Amino acid sequence: AQGGLLVIDDAHVLCAARRRFGHGGDYAEQVVDALVSHMARPPLQDSVVVAMCCPEDEVDELFSAFPALAQHFDKVRIRCRPWKVSDAVEVVEQEVGLSL
Repeated sequence: AQGGLLVIDDAHVLCAARRRFGHGGDYAEQVVDALVSHMARPPLQDSVVVAMCCPEDEVDELFSAFPALAQHFDKVRIRCRPWKVSDAVEVVEQEVGLSL
């Protein structure tokens, strides 16, 4: 993702995995450790935007569960309203040039 955007959709699943499997060596810990490691080292730290997407009510739980991760997401939080099917159709129509 160097020089671009890395989107991690359903990031809150990391908390669910941690609750289910516990601490130490589980997949969620490995994912977060790898992500933090890459985000903290040059040249990535200044050349990539990482977007963690999850329900707003689970953001604080995610960052509480993984404090090292929270340190890298102190800049911007963007809140998006829930989408309806009509919103998605509108975007597709605009981007593709079709009328659905």
